[in-house]
Amino acid sequence: MNYLFEIGCEELPSGAIQELSIKLKENFQEILENYNIKKTEIKLCNTPRRITLLVYKLPEKTPERIEIIKGPLDNLAEEVVNAFCKKNNVEIKDLIKVDNRFCIEKKIQSVNIKDILKEACIHAIKKLSGAKWMSWHIGEYNFSRPIRWIVSLLDSEIVDLEIFGVKANRESRINRLLEASNNGFKFVKVENFDSYKEIMRKNLVEVDREARTEMILSQIRNLENKNNIKVEVKFELLEEIVDLIEYPTVLIGSFEENFLDLPDFLIRTVLNKHQRYFSCLDKNNKLTNKFVFVANCLEKAQKQVIEGNEKVLKARLKDAEFFVQEDLKIPLENKKQFLKQMTFQKELGEKDSSTFAKAERLENICTKLGNKTQGSKLMKCDLASATVFEFPELQGLMGGFIAEKQGQSKEIAQAIAEQYMPIASDADLPQTPEGKIFALADKIDNLICLFSLNKIPSGSADPFALRRQAQGIVDILLSLDQNISIYDLCLIAFQELKKKASLNEFEEFFYKFGKVNLAEFFRQRLIHIISNRNHDKVLCEAFFENNDLKESPKKIQELVLHFEALKEESSEIITAIKRINRILKKKTPTKLNIDLFKVEAEKTLYKEFIDWKENNKEINIMNLTKLKTAINNFFDNVLIEDINDPINSENRVNLLFELLKSLNEKYLSPNWEKIY
Repeated sequence: MNYLFEIGCEELPSGAIQELSIKLKENFQEILENYNIKKTEIKLCNTPRRITLLVYKLPEKTPERIEIIKGPLDNLAEEVVNAFCKKNNVEIKDLIKVDNRFCIEKKIQSVNIKDILKEACIHAIKKLSGAKWMSWHIGEYNFSRPIRWIVSLLDSEIVDLEIFGVKANRESRINRLLEASNNGFKFVKVENFDSYKEIMRKNLVEVDREARTEMILSQIRNLENKNNIKVEVKFELLEEIVDLIEYPTVLIGSFEENFLDLPDFLIRTVLNKHQRYFSCLDKNNKLTNKFVFVANCLEKAQKQVIEGNEKVLKARLKDAEFFVQEDLKIPLENKKQFLKQMTFQKELGEKDSSTFAKAERLENICTKLGNKTQGSKLMKCDLASATVFEFPELQGLMGGFIAEKQGQSKEIAQAIAEQYMPIASDADLPQTPEGKIFALADKIDNLICLFSLNKIPSGSADPFALRRQAQGIVDILLSLDQNISIYDLCLIAFQELKKKASLNEFEEFFYKFGKVNLAEFFRQRLIHIISNRNHDKVLCEAFFENNDLKESPKKIQELVLHFEALKEESSEIITAIKRINRILKKKTPTKLNIDLFKVEAEKTLYKEFIDWKENNKEINIMNLTKLKTAINNFFDNVLIEDINDPINSENRVNLLFELLKSLNEKYLSPNWEKIY
């Protein structure tokens, strides 16, 4: 037996349809599993006005069965057994023994599938909840949007149920356009489960989301071939459109060619973000004056719909053209003064809360990071432009465009445009050296300011995208030619915000301040990023367990590589280091006295150690193997803990402490036991 359950309502928010559908399915499935119905298959369908569950392979009724309720072991006190009986409302004589345990044999009666389905549907809807749901019927009913109809069919038979005052039947709403053209005829009868999809298609409702997606893509391919263009299909936009249209028709329109003088990113933003249109490229991959859009329209109205969309787009592009022309009249640097009226973070206080103050901090941070161009003075100026005010998502990009038009070099313009990159965890990094510095400065200032206000991500909540920004910082540092440590980067930004802060104040903030300190926040990002580059995660975690982050991420990554090589090739030196760790575990170092050395092996180890320390300034873990022979010889020929010679024993322990101290200084205190 198969079951159709359709909830019909007013248009649902496109971004919520999928999540709502999945939760409805999960809630429905809970009840089936409670009745031990596990062999069913549930498929989801949805449109802007309906969520549908198609349930396959249902039994007519659940079989009678015996359920064994396990109780206490038979060797436990009588009071325990009595308590078990009381809890389950049985007498001791009713108990059975299974594997030395008292149990209850409970007979589960057969249940008709209609009763189960009714319970499952009501449970599935009423368990749903949302932050911005609508209420109706004097606030008695709550759902994402008001429910207007319910279809409930077991094969061809109606399963009676009522939810939020709506009784289930076999009638579903058709496409709104057909409702209007058929003098208000609104419903179509669904005769049975098997005919549901086909009946809805005949009435211009494609309930299968995947089928709607393929309809759009197929029609786009046809338009590409017919018009010799390439349509830029953005996945996020496509996903949104699929949830806005019940029966898609893909159409093509055009706009005046003179608008192509506007920057490409502005045209794409108007098309994609504001109008939900797809932009088009010619055979040379250049933006054309064509656009493709998806409509919910009848064939006879297509021409009128195209003209209407062209008219709306023309007005939108005309506005964009006006904003750009106005912005180009004023030198970009002159816009900086208007940043004083814009707030970055009010809680930072009068001196530091404005966007102007942030722009000043960024300029100083960029200078300290090695930027020698004038581009950092212009970084945030486009925030005061008319275009960015109208299209906030173009911040940075618009600044780069204006800067180049007003005489700045292409490199500076590109760097300004790159300052917010990467915009996602897998997005492109800045390509220019200045762009990398600008992006580092912007992100680290955001992190320092918000951490100082204790606005720290918690659980899944990260309203300021600080995790993404921290990951962006690490990715950029790994791509830089120069070595900049996270510690130094944070120190520069902290001192710009707290003008007279001491080093102790910074370290208190960096290592200890807040619910999650900044050092630990960056350690987690480093572990994630470096281990995702095909490196041993356990090794990375050990490296960063007590790491002070004073080495650059690039050097840290090099160390991970060296340790991985060492792990494969140098088991003897690893064994020696682990042995040193075990010996020193519960000991306290004192002062080493080299004059007390009397065994040749300890003299040799000290000499080799000093030579290794002096001649290996660059961190290279493979150089550790040079000490291998001396360390092994020391362990083979020296009695480290001699109860008859406590003074020399203590001195030998101090020699090992000196050796381990240097290893820790050079190799970032890896947790050897965890690594090896």
